[in-house]
Amino acid sequence: MDRNTQYAGKLVGQTAYPQRAQRYRELVIAGSKIDHFDPKSKIVREVKKSSRKRDAHRAQVLYYLYLLRREGIEATGLLEYPSERYTEAVEWTAESAATIVAWEAKITAIIGLDTCPEVIRARYCRQCSYYEFCYVANDNG
Repeated sequence: MDRNTQYAGKLVGQTAYPQRAQRYRELVIAGSKIDHFDPKSKIVREVKKSSRKRDAHRAQVLYYLYLLRREGIEATGLLEYPSERYTEAVEWTAESAATIVAWEAKITAIIGLDTCPEVIRARYCRQCSYYEFCYVANDNG
């Protein structure tokens, strides 16, 4: 992944809503960084370049809500796509709680394996934040 692609999303977040730095807080929790958290209204805001990977974006926000709930903070989320002028609410539900717990169990099982799982060769892998971990660091690419 080239450097421009890697930082395009970050640039969108910084330029689309420049006033956010004054109004919202960056929050680091359990190894994850939430870029925009409003502690007064308890809203997690995630700005994305495109809605093309909306399911993955929703999963990211749900995971942030999960981490906050583990700390006793009940929050809601908003996905924002400024170039599309679209905003989507992300609500915590019993179904999302069960999904996150299942994901964590699966991740824990993978971590416990003696060998790495087979590489998944999917088109979206080159755009993934973990591309170098899967393909470069392990010489699987």
